[in-house]
Amino acid sequence: MCCRTRPPVSKPEADSPCSVTGFLRSAEDRTRAPGTSLVRPSCAERICREPDPYARQNETEEECAVRYGKEHKQATRRRIVERAGRRFKRDGIEGSGMSTLMADAGLTKGAFYGHFASKEELLTTVVADQLRKQSERFSSQAPPGRAGLEQLVREYLSVQQRDSPEDGCPSAALLDEIRRCTDATKQAYTDGVQTSVDNIAARLAPDDPPSARVKALTVFAMMVGTMQLSRALTDPRLADEILEQGIHNALTLLGADEHPS
Repeated sequence: MCCRTRPPVSKPEADSPCSVTGFLRSAEDRTRAPGTSLVRPSCAERICREPDPYARQNETEEECAVRYGKEHKQATRRRIVERAGRRFKRDGIEGSGMSTLMADAGLTKGAFYGHFASKEELLTTVVADQLRKQSERFSSQAPPGRAGLEQLVREYLSVQQRDSPEDGCPSAALLDEIRRCTDATKQAYTDGVQTSVDNIAARLAPDDPPSARVKALTVFAMMVGTMQLSRALTDPRLADEILEQGIHNALTLLGADEHPS
């Protein structure tokens, strides 16, 4: 009896119709229009996809990788600045170590120098960012005119702001340390304060803001000092009285009608 040798069974190639991949691709082939070719995007191309299918249609994979890396670095930098702002206001500049600042942002200490040359550069960026956001919130959320000023005073000198410095004003939280910082940090603070004062003056005298600048400066300084004093007291009742009197004095100076809180 003659023994017949069975031919070896070969594994289906990855793209053959017998393989899972081949079957799926064959299914794709059957669903596309005749005469067209199926183009499968690479990994980098999938990362770059946007809601608009025609956006960046001529972008190469190398350009996509560069753009993705730049956007990722910018997002990381913004996260460091935001988290550092909260940490500085809560624990102080000297009380916030590099390891803690980076841990707040979900990063290691070694990653810091990929974004900032020094802690002082980070602080300068944080001070400018904090004051800019404070002015933007006031401009966008407060009602126009003196009604907005009254809202600003009451929110600024509230118990909630006093007891949550990380969510409050950078001036009341960091002023005593900023005076010992570099000129760059103090300049960033000066620019931010001038913007805040200008916003107050513009609401006090919309037709002639410079005429209300002295009053705006006085109110701003009064609110910052009142908040710092209230935070420094150990007597809760006295601390609350300081805030209440500060609200009364600021509204009287502004000429706003005072209503019960």
